[in-house]
Amino acid sequence: MSIETAILQLNILKVSFSEWKLKEQLRLNEEVVFLSTIETSPSSLIDETTASTSAVVTTDINKLLEL
Repeated sequence: MSIETAILQLNILKVSFSEWKLKEQLRLNEEVVFLSTIETSPSSLIDETTASTSAVVTTDINKLLEL
C-alpha cells in the first residue's frame, strides 16, 4: 500500500467518524428535547423511567463532548 493510499483511507475514516459523531449528537439532542418536553408536562407523566432515561442521555452527552 502506498503512502498516498494510506492517507486517503485515513481521511475517509476521519470523515466517516465525523459524520457518525454529528448523527449521534443530533440523536442525543432530539432525546434531550423530548425529555425536556416530558419534564415540563404535568408531574403525573414523570416517573422513574423518565428520570433514568434522562440520566443516561446526560451521561451520553458528556461522553460525546469528550470526543
